[in-house]
Amino acid sequence: MKKLSLLSLALLGVMFISNCKKDPKGSGTPTPTETPKQRAVAIYFGGTWCPPCGAYGKPAKEQLVNALKDDVILISCQLNSSSVTDPMNCPDANSLAGGFGVSGVPTMFTGGANEIMKGVSSGTAMGSTATANAQATLALPAFANISGTATISGGTITVNTKTKFLKDQAEEYMVAAYVLEDGITATQSSDASTKKNIHDRVLRTKLSSTVFGETIGSNFKSGDSKDKTFTATLNSSWNAANLSVAIVLWRKNTDGKVTMCNGVNVKL
Repeated sequence: MKKLSLLSLALLGVMFISNCKKDPKGSGTPTPTETPKQRAVAIYFGGTWCPPCGAYGKPAKEQLVNALKDDVILISCQLNSSSVTDPMNCPDANSLAGGFGVSGVPTMFTGGANEIMKGVSSGTAMGSTATANAQATLALPAFANISGTATISGGTITVNTKTKFLKDQAEEYMVAAYVLEDGITATQSSDASTKKNIHDRVLRTKLSSTVFGETIGSNFKSGDSKDKTFTATLNSSWNAANLSVAIVLWRKNTDGKVTMCNGVNVKL
């Protein structure tokens, strides 16, 4: 595992954790679907400069997505080292790394259904362990469902989300939306993946004001729902045809720590 001496990453006491109907003309307001489904969410931290990230982390991401398809929401955060800048690094990737207390890469966290996030780091078993952890999440019942749609109109990205509670919940909930890009070409050190030097699900930006989303309320009853809309400006350097949005529901517990509840990936 490579250390990140450039990032002063302090653990913030955080325990963590597609249904898109695209408007072909990029206008209008699609309605999010509401079929209840528990998905797993995985957040990966790596860097192109890091040999173990290519040897273990990139294959781990590939194995996870190949095994679980749309049942896993993967967010890939590219980080810098003390001396090398990753071409896909962004401030929001750094903020997530700080929230998770990441001190070395590759590292991946999986979770959902309000369970404590499970972390796995560099090694030959990274992919199989992360996949098993995510499969365990999929076996849990969903207590809240999240759905959404995403469109581009002109240079504006609009994401509509709907959270529906399936059981009474007292804690505070937050919804976050993250723009991801597939098919980015960047040389990866020691790349053992099938798609050499191609990076998918790369975090480009968050749409919410904080990296863990916007508060949608607390003390929800079974059957309650809450809508939330996010907008962002499309960056001209992104390939719009390869963009998607990961929507994640977080819960803020009474001790101030945050856990992940559910997620969905929608295509732009």
